[in-house]
Amino acid sequence: MKKNIIIGISGLETSNVITKTFNLNVFGGRPDLSILWNYKQFFYLHGDFYFLVQRNASSLCLFSLNKYDDLIQQFCYLKKYEESDNKCPIIINPHLNGVIYANFKTDDSKTRTKVSFDNGKTFNPLVLEGQSVSSLKYDSWIELDFICSMELQNHNFQEAWIVKFDGTYHRKGLSSHHTFISLNGGKSWKMLHAQIDNFIVLNHGGLIFGSEIGTSNIKFSFNEGINWNTKNIWAKKVIGIKPLQFPDNLAIAAIHYKEDTHTYYLFIYNFSSIFSILSLIIEQICKITDFKAWHVPRYFQNCFQGQQISYLKKKSQLICMDNRTIIQQDIKTCPCFLLDFPWY
Repeated sequence: MKKNIIIGISGLETSNVITKTFNLNVFGGRPDLSILWNYKQFFYLHGDFYFLVQRNASSLCLFSLNKYDDLIQQFCYLKKYEESDNKCPIIINPHLNGVIYANFKTDDSKTRTKVSFDNGKTFNPLVLEGQSVSSLKYDSWIELDFICSMELQNHNFQEAWIVKFDGTYHRKGLSSHHTFISLNGGKSWKMLHAQIDNFIVLNHGGLIFGSEIGTSNIKFSFNEGINWNTKNIWAKKVIGIKPLQFPDNLAIAAIHYKEDTHTYYLFIYNFSSIFSILSLIIEQICKITDFKAWHVPRYFQNCFQGQQISYLKKKSQLICMDNRTIIQQDIKTCPCFLLDFPWY
């Protein structure tokens, strides 16, 4: 198996043809896999080449090829989407090595999203804030929408700890569409109200902004969604939002449409001035004491493959402007666990 390499996959979304692999020796050398990128079928990330394999008519699997040319079966029983769906069964966090989100099909023909913090060896269902894994019931689960576009990856993973997807919450036979946001790398999730749209996250997670569907309200939070502020404006329909974020300036441009007059309006929401008002009590720019270490979630003491990775993240209860342009990761060595590595 060590000498096998995938060179192409076709028809995964519309057929049950078993994927074939070809021996590396036939080509006399190892190709540059980093140039291959078709997220529906194969992609190169974190030094590994990932690709989908149709093992049989009912089992779609994720395989990977590492730098040693080891061919590894990661996991199977993934949800298979049609070409017209433009959805993928898996998404890998581009910032955090080994953090994978996957949509699995179940015996009852449902689709459930699970997350792995050890590169696919262990998967757990998504957990809402305040909810424990042990409290999850069989009739309550989350299904995220993974759109097959690398351009959207920057939208879904704005920071190492910020993850945002649209999806569906299923409970006791009822389903509702929501935006789901995690501000701790996917360890727990906030399910935002179904009537709130156009969500964006700024200030490295220090500002969440959205508009209320069918009303003139905009909503925003300075403490990771713990408390929300509401402001009424006279133009009801928001059709587009664009952040205007610079190190010392935090603003949002929004295009509103007034249906009765068929008129478009451009609004600039300048949150820098709000921070300035609050600076009567606190400093406007975050100080070093306003941050704390956030560790990438893992299963063994925040350690994975001998590394403990952390970032400085603003404390959620503090209101200040995080004007950092680059956020460096801190890497410490830690004990290796055998379960962190593939066995084959």
